[in-house]
Amino acid sequence: MIRKEIDLTEFKTPAIRTLEGFGGANGKETYAATSRFLVRNGTACFPVMGEFHYSRYPAAYWEEELFKMKAGGIDAVSTYVFWNHHEEAQGCFDWSGNKNLRRFLELCGPCGVRVILRIGPWSHGECRRGGFPDWLVDKGIPLRQNSEPYLSLVRKFYAEIFRQAKGLLFSDGGPVVGVQIENEYGHCGGLRGEEGKAHIRALKKIAVEEGFRVPFYTVTGWGSSVVAEGETLPVQGGYAEAPWDQHIREREAEPGYLFRPAGGATDIGGDLAAGKAEQPSYRTDRYPYLMAELGGGLEPTHHRRPIVSGDDTGALAMAALGSGAALLGYYMYHGGTNPAGRFSTLQESKDSGGCNDVPELSYDFQAPIGEYGQIRESYGQLKAIHLFLHDFGAEMAESACFFPPDNPRSPEDTEHLRYSVRFGEKGGFLFLSNYQRRRKMTEKRDVTVRLRLPGGECSFEQFDLADGDYCFWPFHLRLGGVTLISAQAQLLCRLDSPKSTAFIFFTQKSGTARYRFLADGIRRILSPSAKFDPEKQTFEFAVDPTDFGKAVPIVTEAGKEVKILTICREDAYRAWKLRDSGGEYLLLSDACLYSSGGVLHMVSDRREIALSSYPSLPDAVRPGGRRLRSEGVSGSFRRYALECEKPERMASVGDVTCAKSGEQICCRFSVRRTEGADVEDDFLTVRFTGDRARLFLDGRFCADRFWDGTEWRVGLKRFGSLAGKMFRLEIEPLHEGDFVFLERKPEFQNGTACSVSGLSVAPSYHTQLEWDGLL
Repeated sequence: MIRKEIDLTEFKTPAIRTLEGFGGANGKETYAATSRFLVRNGTACFPVMGEFHYSRYPAAYWEEELFKMKAGGIDAVSTYVFWNHHEEAQGCFDWSGNKNLRRFLELCGPCGVRVILRIGPWSHGECRRGGFPDWLVDKGIPLRQNSEPYLSLVRKFYAEIFRQAKGLLFSDGGPVVGVQIENEYGHCGGLRGEEGKAHIRALKKIAVEEGFRVPFYTVTGWGSSVVAEGETLPVQGGYAEAPWDQHIREREAEPGYLFRPAGGATDIGGDLAAGKAEQPSYRTDRYPYLMAELGGGLEPTHHRRPIVSGDDTGALAMAALGSGAALLGYYMYHGGTNPAGRFSTLQESKDSGGCNDVPELSYDFQAPIGEYGQIRESYGQLKAIHLFLHDFGAEMAESACFFPPDNPRSPEDTEHLRYSVRFGEKGGFLFLSNYQRRRKMTEKRDVTVRLRLPGGECSFEQFDLADGDYCFWPFHLRLGGVTLISAQAQLLCRLDSPKSTAFIFFTQKSGTARYRFLADGIRRILSPSAKFDPEKQTFEFAVDPTDFGKAVPIVTEAGKEVKILTICREDAYRAWKLRDSGGEYLLLSDACLYSSGGVLHMVSDRREIALSSYPSLPDAVRPGGRRLRSEGVSGSFRRYALECEKPERMASVGDVTCAKSGEQICCRFSVRRTEGADVEDDFLTVRFTGDRARLFLDGRFCADRFWDGTEWRVGLKRFGSLAGKMFRLEIEPLHEGDFVFLERKPEFQNGTACSVSGLSVAPSYHTQLEWDGLL
């Protein structure tokens, strides 16, 4: 039994101060910044940002990947402009092909995403020499400080970037709304104190003089990083693990899963940081808590290979939200592949002076969208949060965080309840977590949390939190003209239509959802469990799992309907919100759905795609010549099925020969691609054990992977026709005593692990529905 009481009757929301020098207008939109949140068109907003490196992904597929990011809830794309990707030889800039920044920016606007350009000049990003070209480092001039030879070269680099972005800034009606100056400056190299601030100001001055006049200028704000106060907005970060740690022990529990104020201690860049700073170098209460590097995954290093689950990522994001974040920005949200260098490889390595060896090509990062565009489970976990923020971002942004005194401060504390509250004039949210990566949390049984508020009390009663549960529950929130006192379910989104408004909630992994509403304004609630309390003037009803998916109508005194629809957590992770000229729809599907130009695109590993829609799909939806089958009704959802065209020929692996050379294994094989109109890609799955694998196509090095105990999937469409071509797979051995930390251990034979247990290939499908009026 756990009983908690939180007294917010005297809680004072921190004052909101407009930050001068930030923001802008272009005749259609305005942006501004306050000490607590960002503002768009005069209203508090809660943006979601995802990192995607254009130069690490084939340009031919940028557009569809941007649409996938948008469908996942991403409002803004952040991207590094790596100096050594563009000027590998001094004076020879390359903006062609996958490095065509201008083309990338031109696509972002129509895809509906803003852009934050991270222009360095030092970037890190697991790039060779942090993105500095070899010729620059070899000059022997002082770097990352106000030396004239260095700044003159930076100016040329910034000028070249601006030539690519000219006409595409926010002031021009374009997508570029922000610029990040440098990265981890003062924390990972560079100067500190006033000298460090002077350098950041000098870089910003150069950027502005070269043409970068944007609403927001940001800098890294964690650790010992230098912030030029009044000129730059500090951004924060946090990851599920630290593969850059220079040891192979099990790490201490990650503090990012705690609810804690902005500016807490971080291990980011611990391999390069000269000592750790427990306190930031600036006043955190003067700036909004902006998370720009919340780990969307992790890039393995040769010596540390953590495996990041969807819940590892989802719980980390929810902890940031419950700690007061006013922006969720993920690094990485979309994985990629390092380009081949003209003179060297371009990944971080010890040979090039780095502290770590990362894969030469793969920058998959275990991101929500992987190196080959594949959707991971973390995509759905995060999307459930993003759907909420798109509909209730103002309420969340304007709320202030309260941390109860007994909220645990150590991530190793698995016994006590982790909780926090965000509360403001428009409502509040109780955050609860029983999640800690690689730790087993004690089950919290029969928990009750009571809140004493300026306008009365509310309570969340007799609930359980199993190991791995995390959620946030709303209270004192206006929903379509009625007042929600409390909900023991997480709010996913709202759906507006001419006749009614529906609010979608979901529960923990199991359990009953409970709702309490103020009776004022309510005529009746059409639920058998609804009870009216005449003393408290409240309505209460419950929805158990057997009734999930059935909408509960609330009829207002004005005769309008407000519907409450409860679904399970698994369905929330496969939920998609779409809008056409007639209203909004919630679709449930395992396929990845994204819209463009009045067409609903569906990408799936299955040839038959199942959809459930609330409300029913409109008659204007046409399956592009294929029959869209209606398969009945389940609760308030109508179920549909759409079968992709059967391939004329399925993919296969052939001509396989494997041989051992010493301890190394080499396999040669061919792949026949799937032939069919609805085939989107083929994925080669390699099951192996060893230290690392390299894949060659007709002698050209094309993919690599450090072994971590999971399957390796390689998308093949980027390689074009495979007819008459041969793959070569090289596996290097892993030895029992190697300096490597693994979360999953292989089976060693005589102290060595090196084997190939399977090669297979299977298609992913892409079909579409024509939907008149789809926005």
